[in-house]
Amino acid sequence: MGKHYYCDFCDKTFADNKGNRKRHLNSHIHHQLRQAYYNSVKPASVILTEEMGKPPCRRFQQTGDCSFGAACRYSHLTPYRVQELQARAQYDAGASERRHCFVPDRDAEDVLNDWLAKRAKALQRSGAPYVHKQESRVKVVHYELPAVLANRVNLPPSLLPPASVSSTVR
Repeated sequence: MGKHYYCDFCDKTFADNKGNRKRHLNSHIHHQLRQAYYNSVKPASVILTEEMGKPPCRRFQQTGDCSFGAACRYSHLTPYRVQELQARAQYDAGASERRHCFVPDRDAEDVLNDWLAKRAKALQRSGAPYVHKQESRVKVVHYELPAVLANRVNLPPSLLPPASVSSTVR
């Protein structure tokens, strides 16, 4: 079997040779799907600035549909979509600021060591030991059936008490 080419944008597989690949990459449907993908991952602020610079599409305003789709030279933004993009752009701007404010100017190991030292001091002040190393003790637990079930025969295994149970307490 020969080599096959898979296009992620179009979700198509075809025989890989120079002619087939060139024909596919230059096809109108491939260009549309590639553009749709890149528009889907474009930041809201970029989409907003691009679309606000275009005049509104009359056909889209009248019918709610445009045969040119994303390739139309006019804007297809509705007032609701404009508000949605503005809110998303503000959130993205705030997220980038929040991301930058948590970047430490020190080495991660220094930050961790400082935190561990503060935690050790806090635990010592509260009276709890810093290192929890206790010998394990065995606690034997006895189960008894309730009086209602004690005289029953052929109880399901889920209701039978275990033969002997011991658990390790730390």
